[in-house]
Formats: sequence, structure tokens, C-alpha cells
Amino acid sequence: MTKKGKNVKKLISFTVLASMAIAITSCNTSNKNKNVSNNNPIISETESNKIIKLPNSIVKYETLEEAIEACGFKFSIPDTIVGYENKQYSIINDETIQITYYNEKKLESINEEDLKNITFDSFNANQHTLFIRKSTGTEDISGDYNDYSEINRIYINNLDVTTKGNNGKISVAIWTNNGYTFSITTNNPISTDLLLDIIINIK
Repeated sequence: MTKKGKNVKKLISFTVLASMAIAITSCNTSNKNKNVSNNNPIISETESNKIIKLPNSIVKYETLEEAIEACGFKFSIPDTIVGYENKQYSIINDETIQITYYNEKKLESINEEDLKNITFDSFNANQHTLFIRKSTGTEDISGDYNDYSEINRIYINNLDVTTKGNNGKISVAIWTNNGYTFSITTNNPISTDLLLDIIINIK
């Protein structure tokens, strides 16, 4: 075989080997990518938003008695509140009992999952709700961090109640008693008289 023929043969062999190397590398890269995908599932934007928007664990109960038993402390509330037809019972983060007063007609378009996870900021002004909460400690558990032009203190039955609102109406009330902290929040501001009627029925 001539020298030229040998060079051609070497060139062909090198080309074949190079092609095989590229194919093997591509295959390994593909397999590695599959392993990364399987071991590290992609979190969708929707799932990520859920984690951000629902930091609290909220569990709904059929009765107040069930919520009390689950949370471990007693809770007395008004049986009815003027302007509201229904109640819902839930526990937040295993430590706060929340009672939601609402009107069925206002919530009929909301599905069961949304109703389970309602919070003060979940509703607009056309969907009136009122929340009463109780937990151990002295922290503000209202969940309402809006700015209000009127912040006052009311004394009733040896309770020192802080109220927040605008234009003579109250949107938030917070107080403590015997090692427990309480709050009332509503997106349908109420009068001082109605607030006092509610508070005297809460223990």
C-alpha cells in the first residue's frame, strides 16, 4: 500500500472514532439530563405562588366543639351577629381558633377549597365577612396590617380593647385576657355598639 493510501485509511479511522466519541458523549449527556430532571422536579410558577400565598395551615371543622377539642382550649362566641347568616370553624397553624361569620349568598360563587382557606384579605367589599380569633399569648393575631386613621382604646368588663378603623367605624379590635389573645376583623366596618355586643359574648 502506498503512503498516500495509508494516510487516507488513518483519516477514515480517526473520523469514525471521533463520530463514536461524539455519539457516546451525547448519549451520556442526555442520560445525565434525564437524571437531573427526575431527581429535581421543576416547581411551576403556580405551585410556587401557592407556597407563598398560603403560608398558614388552615383546617376546617364542622362544629366549634371539634375545633376546641383539636386546639385544646375553650372558646365562647356569639351564636349570631347582626348582618351575618352563617358560621365556619377552623384552626390556623394548630394554635389559633378562627370563627368566620359570612353570608351564603355572598360566597355562593366560591368553591370549597377557597372557602376552606379564607383569610381577612381574601374578600372584597362586596363579600362581607367577620372573623373572631383566639389563641394563647399576647401577640396581635388579627392578620390585618392595614393603616387606619382612627386607633382608640375601649374598656369593657375589665378588658382593654384596642380598636382600629376609619370614619367612626371599626374594622379591627384586639385584646388579651387571662393568657389568651383575641381579635375581631371585618371588611364591613361596624359601630362601637355592635362591637361591644360581640365582645361581651366572647371568652
